[in-house]
Amino acid sequence: AFRDTGVEGALAGASLDEESVGPAVAGAADGKELLEDSFAGEDYRRQLARVYARRAVLAAVANA
Repeated sequence: AFRDTGVEGALAGASLDEESVGPAVAGAADGKELLEDSFAGEDYRRQLARVYARRAVLAAVANA
C-alpha cells in the first residue's frame, strides 16, 4: 500500500464527480515499481490501482 500524492494533487480543487475523478486517478501508481508474479503482471496491478483509487474516492464522496 502507498499514498499516491499525484492523485491527491489531481483531485485538489476538482468537483469530485464521476467525470472528474476518472482523469484524476488515471495516473494512479505511475512511477511506482509494482510487484509482478505468476498471478498478475505489473500492468494489471497498475490498472487495479486506478480502479480501486476511483472506487475509493467515489465511496468517500458518497459517504461524506
